[in-house]
Amino acid sequence: IATGVAFASDGRLVAAGSWDKTVRVWTADGGELVKAIRGHDDIVTTVAFGADGKTLFSAGADKTIRIWNLEAGAARGEAGGHLSRALAVAFSHDGKLLASVGTDKQVRLWDAITGELLRVMLGHEGIVTCAAFSPDAATLATGSIDGSVRLWDTATGNELAVLGKHE
Repeated sequence: IATGVAFASDGRLVAAGSWDKTVRVWTADGGELVKAIRGHDDIVTTVAFGADGKTLFSAGADKTIRIWNLEAGAARGEAGGHLSRALAVAFSHDGKLLASVGTDKQVRLWDAITGELLRVMLGHEGIVTCAAFSPDAATLATGSIDGSVRLWDTATGNELAVLGKHE
């Protein structure tokens, strides 16, 4: 079962995470399997390409965020993890930041190049399910099953706003 998909920025590759603990990468034009990458200990919940198209990030039910070098087909590093399942990752348009969210109600901001954890942002009262960066990467939006959408300042980690509740 595919659990998360992403296109590379040039549109030539498509990646997917899966229940079988793998990340698979295909050519978008012909569907040729380029890589099948193993390394997570549980379901791969989501994937996101880095701006260079050669780096892939994956998050898993094993609580980890992994950084993959697609040319080598191997892990470039592990960006730590969450206290429980990581559900989604988002990559900033400038290629410098990665956000991860999960069932631990945390929003984590990482240096996408080194894998260093920059800050943990707290405020959601429920599982955080999604994240997206503003075009300038100055603001991160996150959504939760608590019904809120929150905006965060990526430079400080401060909460900027709580947008109206969803049912």
